Amino acid sequence: TQAHVDGVRGLEDRVVAQWVAENRLTELNLKGGATTPDVSTVTMLARDWDVRVSRRATDDPDLIAVDVAVGPAGSGDETVRLSGFVDRLGSAA
Repeated sequence: TQAHVDGVRGLEDRVVAQWVAENRLTELNLKGGATTPDVSTVTMLARDWDVRVSRRATDDPDLIAVDVAVGPAGSGDETVRLSGFVDRLGSAA
């Protein structure tokens, strides 16, 4: 029973961390997203999550590749990593 409870809790953590990462990627794609901080703490479902964004150039000058890493606040752990692209022109406009 305990193993099942731990498994469900881990699944819940991964799902919520995925939502946090998806929200941050969406924020980065919105107008003004370029000013979103690379390191922050967000609260979702009454829990704090550390969010770290790393950006790198791509072969297309209009796109920025981003990785969004999310984990429980203060743990230094990474529960989810989401990779995507941000339109440099769209987020800067």
